[in-house]
Amino acid sequence: MKRLFLLDDGKDFEAVLRIGLHKRGHYPEIFFSQNKTEYQRHLPEGYDIYVLHLSYTSEEAIKELNEMQPWSKIVVKTSIKRDNFFIPEDLKSIISGSYDSGNLKGGNDIVSDLLKE
Repeated sequence: MKRLFLLDDGKDFEAVLRIGLHKRGHYPEIFFSQNKTEYQRHLPEGYDIYVLHLSYTSEEAIKELNEMQPWSKIVVKTSIKRDNFFIPEDLKSIISGSYDSGNLKGGNDIVSDLLKE
């Protein structure tokens, strides 16, 4: 069973993602956190896919995770409302996908495709 780490601002997103994945026949173990400060410097290890809201972690934490677990897939969620709607250039080469907060279906599609790998 694949493990999914979800760091986001809304419980509704976790529910939408879980329902969307179940409809596609995916049942990953999901760890969900809304903690805005705990993962700014370091992300937990041991997950296959990370879905990260850019407001809740740092570029450095994402780069560190990529160095420690290059096999993990990283998806970032951006938010126009919070002025972090662009992906920093140095992260573009290490992430597996991105979507904005207004496109939950896009997030579901990306994660679903990664679970198939």
